[in-house]
Amino acid sequence: MSSSEPNTPTTPPSSIEPRLIEREMRESYLNYSMSVILSRALPDVRDGLKPSQRRILVAMHDLNLTPGRKQIKCAKICGDTSGNYHPHGESVIYPTLVNMGQDWKARYMFVDKQGNFGSIEGDPPAAMRYTEARMTHAAMAMMEDLDKETVDFKPNYDERLMEPCVLPGKFPNLLVNGSSGIAVGMSSTMPPHNVREICGAIVATIDDPLIGVERLMEIVPGPDFPTGGIIMGRRGIMEAYASGRGRIVVRGCVRHEKSAGRDVIIIDEIPFQVSQSALIEKIVEASREDRIPDVSDVRNHSGRDARTRIQIILKKGADPAIVEKQLYEFTPLQTSYSIQNIALVNHQPRTLSLRQLIQCYIDHRCDVIRRRCEFELRHARQAAHKLEGLIYAVCDIDEVIRLIRTSRTREEAIERLMERAFRIPASYARIDIVPARLVSRAEELFAAGDGGVRLTRVQAEAIGALRLIQLVGLEIEKLAGELSALLAKIDELEAILATRQALSQQKQATAAGLLPKLSLFANAGGTSNLSSLGNFELGGGGCCGSTALPLTSTNGWDWSMGLTMTWLLFDAGNTAGQARALAKREAAAAQQYAATRNDIRLRLEQAFFNHEASLAKLSSARRGVAAALEAFRDVRLRYLTGLDSELNLSNTQDRLINSLVRRINATVNVNITYAKLLKELLPMPRDPNLPIQPQLQLQLSSSPATQP
Repeated sequence: MSSSEPNTPTTPPSSIEPRLIEREMRESYLNYSMSVILSRALPDVRDGLKPSQRRILVAMHDLNLTPGRKQIKCAKICGDTSGNYHPHGESVIYPTLVNMGQDWKARYMFVDKQGNFGSIEGDPPAAMRYTEARMTHAAMAMMEDLDKETVDFKPNYDERLMEPCVLPGKFPNLLVNGSSGIAVGMSSTMPPHNVREICGAIVATIDDPLIGVERLMEIVPGPDFPTGGIIMGRRGIMEAYASGRGRIVVRGCVRHEKSAGRDVIIIDEIPFQVSQSALIEKIVEASREDRIPDVSDVRNHSGRDARTRIQIILKKGADPAIVEKQLYEFTPLQTSYSIQNIALVNHQPRTLSLRQLIQCYIDHRCDVIRRRCEFELRHARQAAHKLEGLIYAVCDIDEVIRLIRTSRTREEAIERLMERAFRIPASYARIDIVPARLVSRAEELFAAGDGGVRLTRVQAEAIGALRLIQLVGLEIEKLAGELSALLAKIDELEAILATRQALSQQKQATAAGLLPKLSLFANAGGTSNLSSLGNFELGGGGCCGSTALPLTSTNGWDWSMGLTMTWLLFDAGNTAGQARALAKREAAAAQQYAATRNDIRLRLEQAFFNHEASLAKLSSARRGVAAALEAFRDVRLRYLTGLDSELNLSNTQDRLINSLVRRINATVNVNITYAKLLKELLPMPRDPNLPIQPQLQLQLSSSPATQP
């Protein structure tokens, strides 16, 4: 039996909201484009890194892959990066890691590679399970002071760990290595530069905050590509440095030679981002299509370490100059490079000039150094607070031991130490080395009726952690020396922070003198006046009359109101000069945070690059020994089987001996340059009479020179 009730229509759930497809597509595409811009394609102007690159370096820092450590498998690095910070799979992380270790793509590499990382010829790298890597010195400079709260941190993708939003970036990565990336609706192509020129431009900008692009181009004449090449003209460089956008023309370097009676064109350098294999294919294709008809043969004699040597053999009677022009016209031997300095500034993409890029880096470093000083100041105050409590305890150690021994629990001992009033009596044997401020403070509190200094819980717990060996008489000397050093450091840090703040306020006050001044005034008042109209005679018909003097009274009010503007139009540039001078002093005060001066920096850089060069020579010498040893073994086997001569065996043995000698010399040179680098890194005492106490030691067992 069927129901007689009609079927009621089902109403849609209230959670479903109808939307226009155009609006949904617009919002979704906007969210996607912003995600690509902020989280993938564009570098941050402060450290010049994209999120994937930054996370790889953080993962390598977590693994402690410093230059002195042994390289580990790239699969481990990519796995940790993907699992901890970048959950997109190892297959997308490994190419980024490889690019950071290819010296034909990066001017100064962040990854010290081991194994096949590809070649400039276009060869792909080996699988991540076959290659190894560690950080370079430049990468370590990017991570310096990361543990001193110099940058902000944010939770990772699963809120299990914290990752830095940006790196401290002591190394000017964006200006030196450049960057390239394609976002939605925009792209960034920033060329690399020479690190010495960039450091000189940064110093010049600090010395002269009003420096112009013409002065900067005297220091930084143009980009410095890792593959070499020649930039044709300076107009494109000027436009790029002034506005952030420009186009330059880059040519490869060629020279002419004679070989077997024929003219030969040798290509020693190629334009940036042009592979050797693609260039050779274009030359062969142009020769087949008769666009370059005088080419007879093309040979690639290049090595796998970015050295370029492409030999173009010409036909008999060909003019090398004409062929060279044809190569520039029909092949990638001459290409145009578009410069678009687009980077993220406060999470917003901006096109920046060279001057703005330098200023953004200086502002970032000033913020990092300021936060580092605040961190060190806070920790120095905490350490000084503990040392003060220890000094009071050591000066009255018998009473401290009695309080602790008579306490039943640890908490009771701490409470009794906090209740006890400590003072340093004048009869104390070592009162001469105790800081005077501690003695006077205790005496002031004792005179006020408090009995002495009351310890805080932090100080009481530090006293409870004392060991018996620290109760000897010389311990007070150590504690007093440490406290004096901390107090001096605290005073220095406080002076640095106060000086910079005072200079900033003074600069702002002086600069305000150039602005117009407005003032509002208002006046009001009353007036009263009596005046005579003349004499009148009044007669009553008698013999005598009277005289009347009529008077008039006038009352009123006066008021005025207005706006006054005062503007200093000309003072011979005195106020502006004072503002510029104060700006220079403020910038100089900010740079006092750095531990080295300009000459020290130059020596350190020279020692660093000399050590890098010696490591490269050692690596080349090791490869030479391996190749010579393999050749000797092969020739020796052939000689034993009667397939080769004794002369060839002797020659091969001589080459092996020479390669071993070169490796020994390279090893000695590495140790020498390493020792020179450590010498530049040693801290110098403030007192010239104090000896230098080295904190770094040259250990041959862990140095790069002794690694297998």
